[in-house]
Amino acid sequence: MRVAAAVTLWLLLVFGPARSSTLEIGHAAPDFTLSDQYGKTFHLAEQRGSVVVLLYADRAGAKYHAAVMAAIDDGVRTGRFPKPTVQIAAELGSAPGFVRGWIRAAMRRKDAGGTRPPSILLDWANLLQSTYAFTANADNVVIIDRDQKLRFVGVSSADKPATETIQRILHAV
Repeated sequence: MRVAAAVTLWLLLVFGPARSSTLEIGHAAPDFTLSDQYGKTFHLAEQRGSVVVLLYADRAGAKYHAAVMAAIDDGVRTGRFPKPTVQIAAELGSAPGFVRGWIRAAMRRKDAGGTRPPSILLDWANLLQSTYAFTANADNVVIIDRDQKLRFVGVSSADKPATETIQRILHAV
């Protein structure tokens, strides 16, 4: 009995308490705080009252952001739903510490037309990946309603059905 208790205590100390790996639609969205490339802090709890679309990807998955953004813009332009708060987050956990300053600077660089890039949350510790069980090499999409409840957690690509699903959910919330 003492051995089992000692092993359990050791496992808890080493690995921490067990966490649920599944997120349930309709339940509270896990809170988080991250900073963007400009040093501005984004705290999910402060977004209560707004619909939030979180787009999270590594470098390979970021190529699908445009399709999701176009679907959101189309839904807003045609009046199907009001404009949500869209926040992009980058998985940067594999970036060595000595290149972080360079990455921040590159993400702040204006384009040829002088346009400043949008806010991109910098996830150096893969906090969102572990919290929301995100998929690598994909554009992960989370929709959180005004009451901070999860309405969608999934992966999107450039295919039309995925973007139509996102539009339907944004219309419903």
